[in-house]
Amino acid sequence: MQGNKSISLEDLKRRVTEGQKQIDYLSGLLIEYTRAFESRIHISETQLFQELIGRSKLAAEDANLTQAQKFERQIEVVQAAL
Repeated sequence: MQGNKSISLEDLKRRVTEGQKQIDYLSGLLIEYTRAFESRIHISETQLFQELIGRSKLAAEDANLTQAQKFERQIEVVQAAL
């Protein structure tokens, strides 16, 4: 019985590690998207999107935000780009 618990615990650890890798990957994509969006917008649109882009960049570095809160702020840039 203890062997099954050990295998199950190892499986859970592996899943958590894989999940964290996916979160890190998605976070990197959103950071890169924000940078690319900022470089693509026309100079006349800079003021329009400046605050949104700034919030997204700050969210990525804010240790007080949960990952979900960071994603919410970063996804706002993706929504604005659509």
